[in-house]
Amino acid sequence: MATESVEALALQAFELSKREVLVHLRFLNGASNLLKPLAVRGSSLATDGTRFRFDPVDLARSYARDPGSVARAYLHVLLHNVFSFCTRMPEKALTRDAGTLPATSRSKRR
Repeated sequence: MATESVEALALQAFELSKREVLVHLRFLNGASNLLKPLAVRGSSLATDGTRFRFDPVDLARSYARDPGSVARAYLHVLLHNVFSFCTRMPEKALTRDAGTLPATSRSKRR
């Protein structure tokens, strides 16, 4: 299957899963509108607070096996953003060229 068609199917699965979450949790609509999908081959699910990064092949396969799994993953990432569990990263952190998320520095507890 062509790369473009796999990515299109993955984006469609993403949108369907997003709608499923928002049908039940309408109050998350505002937060959901801030999170844009970003398909990056070979990546894992991740967010930087503004984008939902995913591997299109993995997402399409997961949706084919269990559509609810993608909705749960989306909700998980969305809640990370709502509760600010992710930190804002540099603008280029989740571009298509970036293979992994940059390491963040964490302060040590004393």
